[in-house]
Parts: sequence; structure tokens; C-alpha cells
Amino acid sequence: MKTKWSSPENWIIDTKLSPPLMPTKDIRRQRLLEAVTSASDYQLTIIHAPAGYGKTTFLKQWYERHLQADGIASWLSLDEEERNPNLFLRYMAAALREAGVSCEALERACDHGIESLPASSVAAITINILQAFSRPLLVFFDDYHLVENDWINELLHKIVTRAPANLEIVISSRLLPSLACEDLRGLDKIREISVQELSFSLEEASLAMDETVSHSDLHALWQKAEGWPIACHMVSSLMRKQSFPVAEISAFSGRTRDLAVYITEQVFSSLSLEEQSFLLHTSVPVRFSGELANVLCPGVDCWPILDSLLRDDFFLVSLDQQGKWYRYHQLFREYLYERLRRSAKKRLLKLHSKSAKWLFDQGLLSEALDHSLKAEDHTLAARMLDGLGGWRLVYQDRLDWLAALLQRIDERVLENFPRLFLAEIVIHSKLGNTQEASRRARLMSAKTNGFETWEGEPLESELRLEVELVKALFLQGYADAPVSQATLSFMTEHLALVRHDDHILRALLHDALIGAYVDAGDLVAADSHIDDAQTNLRVAGHHYGELYVLYHRANVHLERAKLGDAVRELRRAEQITAEYFGSNSETVLNTSVFLAEIGYLQSDLAQASRLLDGALEQDREHDGWFELFAKAYVTSASLAYITSGVIEARRVLDLARDTADRRGLPRLRILGDLTEVKILLLSGMLGEAQDLAEKIDLECIAKGDSHSGSISVFLPERAKLVAARLRLERGNARGAREILSPLAEELEQSGRERLLVEAWLLTTRAALALADRSSAKALFEKAVQASMHETLMRPFIDEGQGLADVLSCLRGQGESYSDNRFCRDFLDRVNASISKERKLKEVSAWGGLTQKEYRVVVELGQGLTNKEIATLLYVSEDAIKYRLKHLFKKLGVGSRQDAVRVARDKALIS
Repeated sequence: MKTKWSSPENWIIDTKLSPPLMPTKDIRRQRLLEAVTSASDYQLTIIHAPAGYGKTTFLKQWYERHLQADGIASWLSLDEEERNPNLFLRYMAAALREAGVSCEALERACDHGIESLPASSVAAITINILQAFSRPLLVFFDDYHLVENDWINELLHKIVTRAPANLEIVISSRLLPSLACEDLRGLDKIREISVQELSFSLEEASLAMDETVSHSDLHALWQKAEGWPIACHMVSSLMRKQSFPVAEISAFSGRTRDLAVYITEQVFSSLSLEEQSFLLHTSVPVRFSGELANVLCPGVDCWPILDSLLRDDFFLVSLDQQGKWYRYHQLFREYLYERLRRSAKKRLLKLHSKSAKWLFDQGLLSEALDHSLKAEDHTLAARMLDGLGGWRLVYQDRLDWLAALLQRIDERVLENFPRLFLAEIVIHSKLGNTQEASRRARLMSAKTNGFETWEGEPLESELRLEVELVKALFLQGYADAPVSQATLSFMTEHLALVRHDDHILRALLHDALIGAYVDAGDLVAADSHIDDAQTNLRVAGHHYGELYVLYHRANVHLERAKLGDAVRELRRAEQITAEYFGSNSETVLNTSVFLAEIGYLQSDLAQASRLLDGALEQDREHDGWFELFAKAYVTSASLAYITSGVIEARRVLDLARDTADRRGLPRLRILGDLTEVKILLLSGMLGEAQDLAEKIDLECIAKGDSHSGSISVFLPERAKLVAARLRLERGNARGAREILSPLAEELEQSGRERLLVEAWLLTTRAALALADRSSAKALFEKAVQASMHETLMRPFIDEGQGLADVLSCLRGQGESYSDNRFCRDFLDRVNASISKERKLKEVSAWGGLTQKEYRVVVELGQGLTNKEIATLLYVSEDAIKYRLKHLFKKLGVGSRQDAVRVARDKALIS
């Protein structure tokens, strides 16, 4: 029967949630125990020392003493595989649950993927859980050095710095963890226990040794060992076995490591050949069971040897109460392993291979794959990964783990396994390495005869579908290759072939189709897949994926100019993020970008600026895609133009082009160019706009790229609007209408009123220029009717003087909108916004300050603090400090008082 290794509960080893069994001759660390229990006002205790200093022994004694005193504590023994943040969190939740802490929120976050979450978001969930628990709690993490990485360090740092008063965290590690807790250290909230405290006192060393050892010999050993507990225990064991005379103690010299090596060699040589063989073979896995020992030592009855080693405290640690799993003291295992490597390299490789196969059959995937690679059997490792789904493992929260494994496997071997080929494409795409993802895709295409065959045989239908799905979601989505009709048709035809219980694959396929249809301008077809995608994701419990369906739905509403409906979807996304991912999640940024665009379209510039504050810097680094980058940069550049002028807008667009080049997003670079042409035209810089339009071949972009089979309308339609605007500014109204009329007809048929309103307004201007007043009136009325209930003001504001000409013409014909209150109110708001933005542009030019800097200096003049200004402007204090830094530089001052003085001298403020 196959082990369901992929179920989260099957990854948890219960014995890691309680202290391991220790040797029977356990020295009571009374001095240390009294020290740690007498002072309980610390929030973090870090126990750090090299191997062999008894960190785990002391932690266990502290843990047991705390429980005996009716305290509450959780325990987690850490291994290297918990460097994976998701697995670390699963174990931490399990450990807390053992102590009685309710961890449903944390477990849900793990179930639905934390690969794109910042550590601070997960910390927020954890802190709230611990705060709700309310009772005093000690949390022990043993062997923290095995899992230490930036993400986990940040997580614990955030938890400790915001820890509720009822919590104390205790960490043991070989090295001092990089937890960046200087702030707590200054408040005397951190306690460190290191080599000096952990070293045996002479009295403790005496307790570890036999009574036959003289005081002078004991003192000599204690001094040479520098109080290293494991050395004392090793010598004591040797003496009990009568394999090491007391007189030899004085002959040892050198550093502690030399002493340990010498003692270990003496131990090994005193054993029988059968015991030596057992030790060597079972040193290959980090931990082993009796069953695995029998596999590694065929023909040997391993249980009596295990019992003997345990009875003699022979550097063997039982990892559970049932006596199933064991490990050697690390130094002793390292010695055994190195001895085997030097004497029998081929045998060592075979033992790794045996370990890999046995562990894989038990469902212990991480350990099995590690052994297969140590066996130098890359084909075995690749076969295991491919059989488990390859790229699908990314959607089981194993991206970092899978990426690390693939880097260890020979690339030539990976090329023989299609799902691992796909895994590399997915991983490179999600990490922003789109050029490498494309390179791997080209290799796979060549090897598969254009993704048609594998090793001479046609690709199986399910695998063929997976290939197309990866191409659509990652190569086309992340690398920004516009969707083709062939890909769209293939996915549509093969959707029925996916098993109905394969909810993730079905959801991803629906998701790919939604994006493809929106890109092709077919909103009705996109709509037909949204509900199916959301249903499958909910059945799979994949809330992170559901967020992206909400983004799709919001985007469809945006294309239809249904701004209110789009906002409702995004508010739902905010609720899901807050419930499952925390307030600092990457998805908060994604949602803010969408909401900022809507705020800009409705002329709520303050709201749009607040939502985008600092977003571009974060957006450039996270797991983004073309559509998100497009919204972020176009909105930011447009806001920059309004508040700070063309130069600042160009700076933002340069960032967009840089991101396009780094991420391999050619459409983003073209979109940046199109946006710059439009801004130049809006600012009256016709000559520069004309030069840039010729440089980028605007007319060609507007025609679209028919040679690639692309059916994307995203760039061609926007290019047509810019090209029509350019013709209008050059006085070629007829040429503008030739572009706009068929475009407006197509947009109206597909219900994409957002772009349609802009097309109608530009056509209105063209009609007036051609003295076609009846057409102008009809088009303008349609634009107002489509916009006024959704407050879609931006297309009207952009026209500025052109809009005033339209209204003047209509008034000249005796037309009035006074009888339509909604229409009148809408146009009044448009006019007010045009006037306000004109003043913003005038103000922003004073003193060379941006609008954001100007607002800060105004509030400085009122005597407000940074915190008060941040609250007033809806930004963080750090954002105010950043603006002050640039403000001081522009004004040539070094203080708030001087800034106010210079601003008054320049008549910037009164």
C-alpha cells in the first residue's frame, strides 16, 4: 500500500515533539537549572555552543523541571529538512498544539502555501495565537542551527520582538543565531548561555567519571577538555568497559577536538568485528531504525547489538519512547562515516542507495532523496521526483525544497524526465528568471520535437496538457508571451480530459484560460471559467489561489468599466488575506495595486498615492507578472505626471523599462514607451512625442504582430488610442477617426467600456474638428452614460481643454445636461478635478519639490511631528523620514526648522 506522504500530517514525526531519551548516567545541571528558573522575565534564551556541550541534555532537564512545577511547555527537535519554511511552521504548529495551543490559523496558512508570504505575516498569525492562549508558555527549539536561514530568523525575531508577556522562547544552537535582537538585548530581555556556562564544573566532571579517578587525574582531564561534557562522558564509558586505563589520561594533549578523535578511535578499536560492521553501516543514515539496520546489515541480527549499545550508553540516542528510531552522537557518527568513506567508498554508495529505497518506501521523501544523491545515483533521485509529480510539488508548498534538489541533480539526468524539465521552468519563472525558464523550454521543445514526443513516443495526453499549462501559466504569464490561438484551443479542448478530482490542475487550467481570454479581449469567455476556477480552488482549500481568481474577476469588471464591482472583489481579497496570510503579505501589495488603479480612474489621487506608496520598490522584487507590473507602473507614472511633472513620470517609466529588461517582459517595455508618448501629448510636448512615436514605430505596434500567431489585444488597442491622440494633436482628425471608429466598434461589441470611453471621447474630438457635431454629441452622451454611475473620470480629465471644447460646442447648440442630475453632477466633478490637477501641477513646480514633498513641508510649517504627518497623509513614519531626507537635500538644509524657514523665504508656505 502506498504511503500518503503528501498529506501534511504524514510529514510530522511525533517523536520530534518531545525531548529524546538520554543516557542513563545523566548529570544533573543543578547550577544552570537554578539560574534559568530563578529569573523568568526573559523573552528569549539562546543556548549556543559547539557539539558535545550537553545543550539537549540541559534543555530536557529544564523542560521536565518546568512541567513538574505545573508549567506549560512545547518542544521541537529540529532537523535540516525543516529549513523549508513551510515544514518548519508545520512542526512549530504541531509542537504548540501538543502544549494545548490552538493553531488552526497557522495550520491553514501552511495548508494554503506560504512560499510568497513574508516572515512578518506569518509572525503576526503566530503572535495572535500565543496572545489568545494567555497562559505562561515556554517554547523549546533544539538544534536550531540545522534550520537557520534568513526567513526563519526573521520569523522568530518578529515573534520575540512582539511576543506577549506570557511567552518565553528557548533556543539551542551550535552557533549564535542571527536573530537581530539588539533592541531586546538593550532592554535586558535576552539571556545567553554559551560555552562558559555549559562547560562542566569540576564537580560535574567528577560526577561523570568513575570514583576510581584521582582528583589530580580528574583535574587534568577537566582542564584538557576545557569542561567539554562529551569528552568526560566518553572517557567514563571507556573506563567502564575497561578499555582505557586511567594512567593514559595524562598522555593526551592538544585541542578538544583532538581529544575527541583519539577517544573515539579507542572506542572503536575495542569492539568486535560484528559490532564494528554494525556501527559503520548504520552510521550512513542520520537516524536509523531496527528495520533499516537489518537492511543495511544483511545476515546480522541487529536487535541484540542495539540493546547492548543502549545498555552501555554507547553514544546511541533513542529518539522516541517506543525505541523505533535511533541516532549516534554526531561526533561519533562523523568519525564512523569518515572511516567507512576512506576504507570502502563503493560500499558506502551502495549503503546510501539501500537507505534511499527503504526510506522512500516508508514515505520519508526528504531523507530518501538525500541518500539517493549521496549515493551519486542521480537517476534514482530524478525518478523519485518525477514519479511524485515533478513540477506539481511546487503546489504542495515545496518550491524551495524542490529547487534545492534539482540543483543537486545532474542537468543531463534531469533532461530525461519531462516533469522535472517542467519543474525547472516553473521554478525559474516564479523566481523571476524568465530568460533561463525560456532557455529550458527551448531545450525541452527540441528534445520533444516541439512538445509532441518523448523518446520517440507521443507524449501521453495528461503530460501534454501539463506542458501546455506550464507554457501558458509560466512562460506566457511570467515571461509575457502573448497567448496564441493554438494554445487557447488546445487548453479548451483538453479541459475535459483532466480528472474531476484533480482540483489543482483543473483550477490552474481554468486560471490559464481566464488570463488568455482577457488578453484576447473575450470577456464573456473569461467569465465562463472564473466560477469553475474558484470552485476547484475552494474544494482544494487553496485560498492563495482563490485570491488570483478574485484578481481576474476584478480585472474583468475593470475592463467593463464596472469599478464598483471590481472594488467589491478586491475587498473580498483583502478579507481572505487578513484571515489567512496577515497584514504584511505580498498579496496586500497586489490588491493595493489594483485598488490604486481604480482610485486613479476615479480621480482619487490621494488614495491612489497612498496605496502605491513604496509599492514599486517591493513590486520589482516579488513574484509579479506582466498585468500587475503594467497596472503598478502606468498608474504610478500617471500620478507622478500629475503631481510632479513629466520628468518624474519619465523616472517611473525608466523603472518600468528596467524591470521589463530584468524580468524578460517585452510588453512592459513597450507599454512604458506608449505611456510616455501619451504623457508627452497630454503635457503639450508634441515634438518629443512625435520623435518617440517614430522611434518605437507606434503605427506598427497598433497593427499588432500577426506573424507570431498572437491573439492578444492588450498592446495593439492601447497603441491605437495613443496613435489616434497623436494624429489629433497634429491636426489630422480624419486620420484619427480612421483608427478610432473600427476600434470603438470592436470594443463596444465585446463590452470593454473602459477603453471604449476613451475611444469615444477621442472620436468626439475628431468629429468636432471635422464639423460633425451630431456625431460628437451622440458619442459624448454615450461616454458620459457609460461613466457617470461608476465615477470613471480619468478619460474625461485627460482630455482637459478638448473636453471644454466639446461642452462649449454643445452649449452653442443649446444643449444642456441640467435636467439630468447624475450627468450634471458627474461633469461638475470632472471640471473640479481638472481645475484641481491644474493647480497641483503649478504647486508641484515651486522650488523643484514633488507634490508629496510639498505636502510634507506644508505640515512642517504647522509644527506637526513625523507621526502626526504620517497619520494625516496615510503613510508610514518611515515614508515621512524618506521624504524629509530628499526635501532637506533639495532645500539645502539639515533640520526641520531650516526647511520651514527656507520654504517661507521661497513663498512655498505662508
